[in-house]
Amino acid sequence: MRKILSPCNTRTEKILRIGFTVAGVLCLLYYCLVGFVAGLLHTSILFIWIVGGVLCLAIACLVPKITAWIKKTKRWVIALIAAPLALCLLLFTVGEIAILTGFVSDVPDEDADYIIILGAKVNPGNKPSLTLQKRIDAAYDYLTEHPRTVAIASGGQGADEPISEARCIADELIQMGIAPERILLEDRSTDTAENIQYSRELIDDSPEVTVLIVSNDFHCFRAAAIARRHLEADVGHLSADSVFFLLPHYMVREFAGLTVDFLKGNLKFE
Repeated sequence: MRKILSPCNTRTEKILRIGFTVAGVLCLLYYCLVGFVAGLLHTSILFIWIVGGVLCLAIACLVPKITAWIKKTKRWVIALIAAPLALCLLLFTVGEIAILTGFVSDVPDEDADYIIILGAKVNPGNKPSLTLQKRIDAAYDYLTEHPRTVAIASGGQGADEPISEARCIADELIQMGIAPERILLEDRSTDTAENIQYSRELIDDSPEVTVLIVSNDFHCFRAAAIARRHLEADVGHLSADSVFFLLPHYMVREFAGLTVDFLKGNLKFE
Protein backbone atom coordinates (compact mmCIF):
# COMPACT_ATOMS: atom_id res chain seq x y z
CA MET A 1 0.00 0.00 0.00
CA ARG A 2 2.85 2.36 0.79
CA LYS A 3 4.25 1.79 -2.68
CA ILE A 4 0.88 2.48 -4.31
CA LEU A 5 0.46 5.71 -2.34
CA SER A 6 4.00 6.87 -3.04
CA PRO A 7 4.53 10.61 -2.61
CA CYS A 8 4.25 12.96 -5.58
CA ASN A 9 7.56 14.31 -6.83
CA THR A 10 6.38 17.28 -8.85
CA ARG A 11 3.80 20.02 -8.70
CA THR A 12 2.10 18.57 -11.78
CA GLU A 13 1.70 15.21 -10.05
CA LYS A 14 0.16 16.89 -7.02
CA ILE A 15 -2.32 18.80 -9.21
CA LEU A 16 -3.22 15.61 -11.07
CA ARG A 17 -3.74 13.70 -7.85
CA ILE A 18 -5.93 16.43 -6.38
CA GLY A 19 -7.90 16.75 -9.62
CA PHE A 20 -8.61 13.03 -9.96
CA THR A 21 -9.45 12.75 -6.26
CA VAL A 22 -11.98 15.58 -6.48
CA ALA A 23 -13.47 14.12 -9.66
CA GLY A 24 -13.77 10.69 -8.05
CA VAL A 25 -15.47 12.03 -4.93
CA LEU A 26 -17.88 14.13 -6.99
CA CYS A 27 -18.84 11.11 -9.10
CA LEU A 28 -19.61 9.03 -6.01
CA LEU A 29 -21.54 11.87 -4.35
CA TYR A 30 -23.56 12.40 -7.54
CA TYR A 31 -24.39 8.69 -7.63
CA CYS A 32 -25.71 8.94 -4.07
CA LEU A 33 -27.72 12.09 -4.83
CA VAL A 34 -29.42 10.69 -7.93
CA GLY A 35 -29.98 7.33 -6.27
CA PHE A 36 -31.59 8.94 -3.22
CA VAL A 37 -33.87 11.31 -5.13
CA ALA A 38 -34.67 9.35 -8.31
CA GLY A 39 -34.15 5.79 -7.03
CA LEU A 40 -31.23 3.45 -7.59
CA LEU A 41 -33.38 0.88 -9.38
CA HIS A 42 -35.34 3.38 -11.48
CA THR A 43 -32.45 5.27 -13.09
CA SER A 44 -30.83 3.31 -15.90
CA ILE A 45 -27.03 2.82 -16.08
CA LEU A 46 -26.54 4.88 -12.92
CA PHE A 47 -23.63 2.57 -12.12
CA ILE A 48 -21.41 4.56 -14.52
CA TRP A 49 -20.89 7.14 -11.76
CA ILE A 50 -19.56 4.48 -9.38
CA VAL A 51 -17.28 3.15 -12.11
CA GLY A 52 -16.09 6.66 -12.92
CA GLY A 53 -15.58 7.54 -9.26
CA VAL A 54 -13.58 4.42 -8.47
CA LEU A 55 -11.50 4.82 -11.64
CA CYS A 56 -10.65 8.45 -10.84
CA LEU A 57 -9.65 7.58 -7.26
CA ALA A 58 -7.51 4.70 -8.49
CA ILE A 59 -5.74 6.98 -10.97
CA ALA A 60 -5.20 9.55 -8.20
CA CYS A 61 -3.44 6.92 -6.09
CA LEU A 62 -1.29 5.78 -9.01
CA VAL A 63 -0.32 9.19 -10.42
CA PRO A 64 3.39 8.91 -9.44
CA LYS A 65 3.67 5.43 -10.91
CA ILE A 66 1.86 6.45 -14.10
CA THR A 67 4.08 9.49 -14.64
CA ALA A 68 7.18 7.42 -13.93
CA TRP A 69 6.05 4.83 -16.48
CA ILE A 70 5.42 7.55 -19.07
CA LYS A 71 8.92 8.97 -18.58
CA LYS A 72 10.63 5.65 -19.26
CA THR A 73 8.32 4.40 -22.04
CA LYS A 74 8.96 5.02 -25.73
CA ARG A 75 6.85 7.72 -27.29
CA TRP A 76 5.33 5.50 -29.97
CA VAL A 77 3.96 3.18 -27.28
CA ILE A 78 2.40 6.12 -25.47
CA ALA A 79 0.97 7.42 -28.75
CA LEU A 80 -0.49 4.00 -29.51
CA ILE A 81 -2.36 4.09 -26.21
CA ALA A 82 -3.25 7.77 -26.26
CA ALA A 83 -4.63 7.85 -29.83
CA PRO A 84 -7.76 5.73 -29.22
CA LEU A 85 -8.38 7.53 -25.93
CA ALA A 86 -8.18 10.88 -27.71
CA LEU A 87 -10.52 9.60 -30.44
CA CYS A 88 -13.07 8.48 -27.84
CA LEU A 89 -12.88 11.88 -26.17
CA LEU A 90 -13.36 13.61 -29.52
CA LEU A 91 -16.38 11.47 -30.41
CA PHE A 92 -17.89 12.07 -26.97
CA THR A 93 -17.43 15.83 -27.37
CA VAL A 94 -18.99 15.85 -30.85
CA GLY A 95 -21.87 13.70 -29.61
CA GLU A 96 -22.57 15.98 -26.65
CA ILE A 97 -22.53 19.06 -28.90
CA ALA A 98 -25.01 17.34 -31.21
CA ILE A 99 -27.25 16.49 -28.23
CA LEU A 100 -27.15 20.12 -27.11
CA THR A 101 -28.62 21.23 -30.45
CA GLY A 102 -31.82 19.43 -29.47
CA PHE A 103 -32.32 21.84 -26.56
CA VAL A 104 -33.74 24.38 -29.03
CA SER A 105 -37.21 23.47 -30.27
CA ASP A 106 -37.80 23.03 -34.00
CA VAL A 107 -41.49 23.85 -34.30
CA PRO A 108 -43.35 24.55 -37.59
CA ASP A 109 -45.12 27.87 -38.06
CA GLU A 110 -48.45 26.16 -38.74
CA ASP A 111 -50.24 23.62 -36.54
CA ALA A 112 -48.50 20.25 -36.59
CA ASP A 113 -50.80 17.46 -37.73
CA TYR A 114 -49.55 15.19 -34.94
CA ILE A 115 -47.39 15.39 -31.87
CA ILE A 116 -45.83 12.20 -30.54
CA ILE A 117 -45.29 12.43 -26.78
CA LEU A 118 -42.57 9.98 -25.82
CA GLY A 119 -43.09 8.04 -22.61
CA ALA A 120 -40.93 7.92 -19.50
CA LYS A 121 -41.14 6.34 -16.04
CA VAL A 122 -44.57 6.07 -14.36
CA ASN A 123 -44.42 6.06 -10.57
CA PRO A 124 -46.69 4.16 -8.17
CA GLY A 125 -50.20 5.57 -7.99
CA ASN A 126 -50.23 6.10 -11.76
CA LYS A 127 -48.26 9.31 -11.30
CA PRO A 128 -45.81 10.50 -13.97
CA SER A 129 -42.18 10.89 -13.00
CA LEU A 130 -40.74 14.40 -13.02
CA THR A 131 -39.21 13.72 -16.42
CA LEU A 132 -42.50 12.52 -17.90
CA GLN A 133 -44.48 15.35 -16.29
CA LYS A 134 -42.34 17.93 -18.07
CA ARG A 135 -43.08 16.24 -21.40
CA ILE A 136 -46.80 16.24 -20.62
CA ASP A 137 -46.73 19.93 -19.65
CA ALA A 138 -44.96 20.89 -22.88
CA ALA A 139 -47.46 18.85 -24.91
CA TYR A 140 -50.40 20.44 -23.09
CA ASP A 141 -49.15 23.95 -23.83
CA TYR A 142 -48.77 23.11 -27.51
CA LEU A 143 -52.16 21.38 -27.78
CA THR A 144 -54.01 24.29 -26.18
CA GLU A 145 -52.37 26.73 -28.60
CA HIS A 146 -52.90 24.48 -31.65
CA PRO A 147 -56.42 23.01 -31.47
CA ARG A 148 -56.12 21.16 -34.80
CA THR A 149 -53.21 18.99 -33.64
CA VAL A 150 -53.75 15.34 -32.66
CA ALA A 151 -51.62 13.87 -29.87
CA ILE A 152 -50.13 10.37 -29.86
CA ALA A 153 -49.26 9.20 -26.34
CA SER A 154 -46.48 6.68 -26.81
CA GLY A 155 -44.96 4.21 -24.35
CA GLY A 156 -45.54 0.68 -23.09
CA GLN A 157 -45.78 -0.62 -19.54
CA GLY A 158 -42.56 -1.62 -17.78
CA ALA A 159 -42.42 -4.41 -15.22
CA ASP A 160 -42.26 -1.86 -12.39
CA GLU A 161 -44.94 0.48 -13.76
CA PRO A 162 -48.62 0.32 -12.67
CA ILE A 163 -49.96 1.37 -16.08
CA SER A 164 -48.54 2.01 -19.52
CA GLU A 165 -46.70 5.26 -20.08
CA ALA A 166 -49.13 6.05 -22.90
CA ARG A 167 -52.12 5.63 -20.60
CA CYS A 168 -50.50 7.87 -17.99
CA ILE A 169 -49.81 10.59 -20.57
CA ALA A 170 -53.37 10.43 -21.89
CA ASP A 171 -54.95 10.48 -18.42
CA GLU A 172 -52.91 13.51 -17.39
CA LEU A 173 -53.75 15.44 -20.56
CA ILE A 174 -57.44 14.66 -20.18
CA GLN A 175 -57.38 15.83 -16.56
CA MET A 176 -55.74 19.05 -17.76
CA GLY A 177 -58.59 19.65 -20.19
CA ILE A 178 -57.52 18.10 -23.51
CA ALA A 179 -60.41 16.34 -25.25
CA PRO A 180 -60.02 12.52 -25.25
CA GLU A 181 -60.80 12.31 -28.97
CA ARG A 182 -57.63 14.30 -29.70
CA ILE A 183 -55.43 11.64 -28.07
CA LEU A 184 -54.35 8.35 -29.67
CA LEU A 185 -52.62 5.60 -27.68
CA GLU A 186 -49.51 3.64 -28.63
CA ASP A 187 -48.85 1.38 -25.65
CA ARG A 188 -46.55 -1.36 -27.00
CA SER A 189 -43.16 0.33 -27.31
CA THR A 190 -40.18 -0.30 -25.05
CA ASP A 191 -37.65 2.18 -26.46
CA THR A 192 -37.47 5.32 -28.57
CA ALA A 193 -37.19 3.54 -31.91
CA GLU A 194 -40.30 1.51 -31.14
CA ASN A 195 -42.08 4.69 -29.98
CA ILE A 196 -41.70 6.03 -33.49
CA GLN A 197 -42.24 2.78 -35.41
CA TYR A 198 -45.47 1.89 -33.61
CA SER A 199 -46.74 5.48 -33.67
CA ARG A 200 -46.30 5.44 -37.44
CA GLU A 201 -49.22 3.02 -37.65
CA LEU A 202 -51.51 5.69 -36.19
CA ILE A 203 -50.68 8.57 -38.52
CA ASP A 204 -51.17 9.48 -42.15
CA ASP A 205 -47.51 8.98 -43.02
CA SER A 206 -46.65 11.19 -45.99
CA PRO A 207 -44.24 14.07 -46.74
CA GLU A 208 -47.12 16.55 -46.44
CA VAL A 209 -47.87 15.53 -42.84
CA THR A 210 -46.12 17.42 -40.03
CA VAL A 211 -45.09 15.45 -36.94
CA LEU A 212 -43.67 17.02 -33.81
CA ILE A 213 -41.70 14.85 -31.37
CA VAL A 214 -42.19 15.90 -27.75
CA SER A 215 -39.48 14.93 -25.28
CA ASN A 216 -37.01 16.40 -22.82
CA ASP A 217 -34.23 18.63 -24.12
CA PHE A 218 -31.46 16.04 -23.75
CA HIS A 219 -33.47 13.46 -25.72
CA CYS A 220 -34.79 15.57 -28.61
CA PHE A 221 -31.81 15.34 -30.97
CA ARG A 222 -31.78 11.53 -31.01
CA ALA A 223 -35.57 11.18 -30.96
CA ALA A 224 -35.99 13.51 -33.94
CA ALA A 225 -33.19 11.74 -35.84
CA ILE A 226 -34.93 8.40 -35.26
CA ALA A 227 -38.24 9.89 -36.41
CA ARG A 228 -36.67 11.17 -39.63
CA ARG A 229 -35.36 7.68 -40.32
CA HIS A 230 -38.70 5.90 -39.81
CA LEU A 231 -41.28 8.48 -40.90
CA GLU A 232 -41.95 9.98 -44.31
CA ALA A 233 -43.45 13.03 -42.64
CA ASP A 234 -41.94 16.47 -42.06
CA VAL A 235 -40.42 16.03 -38.57
CA GLY A 236 -39.76 18.67 -35.92
CA HIS A 237 -39.32 18.52 -32.17
CA LEU A 238 -40.64 20.28 -29.10
CA SER A 239 -38.05 20.44 -26.34
CA ALA A 240 -39.35 20.16 -22.77
CA ASP A 241 -37.21 21.09 -19.80
CA SER A 242 -35.41 18.38 -17.86
CA VAL A 243 -34.86 17.90 -14.13
CA PHE A 244 -31.75 20.03 -13.55
CA PHE A 245 -29.82 17.81 -11.16
CA LEU A 246 -30.42 14.75 -13.36
CA LEU A 247 -29.13 16.47 -16.50
CA PRO A 248 -25.45 15.39 -16.15
CA HIS A 249 -26.52 11.76 -15.94
CA TYR A 250 -28.97 12.06 -18.81
CA MET A 251 -26.38 13.74 -21.03
CA VAL A 252 -23.88 10.93 -20.50
CA ARG A 253 -26.56 8.26 -20.88
CA GLU A 254 -27.89 9.90 -24.03
CA PHE A 255 -24.48 9.66 -25.68
CA ALA A 256 -24.60 5.90 -25.10
CA GLY A 257 -28.08 5.75 -26.65
CA LEU A 258 -26.95 7.89 -29.57
CA THR A 259 -24.03 5.55 -30.23
CA VAL A 260 -26.21 2.43 -30.14
CA ASP A 261 -28.83 3.91 -32.47
CA PHE A 262 -26.14 5.13 -34.86
CA LEU A 263 -24.64 1.63 -35.06
CA LYS A 264 -28.13 0.17 -35.63
CA GLY A 265 -28.78 2.61 -38.49
CA ASN A 266 -31.72 4.17 -36.67
CA LEU A 267 -30.71 7.79 -37.22
CA LYS A 268 -31.21 10.19 -40.10
CA PHE A 269 -29.64 13.61 -39.80
CA GLU A 270 -30.88 16.72 -41.58
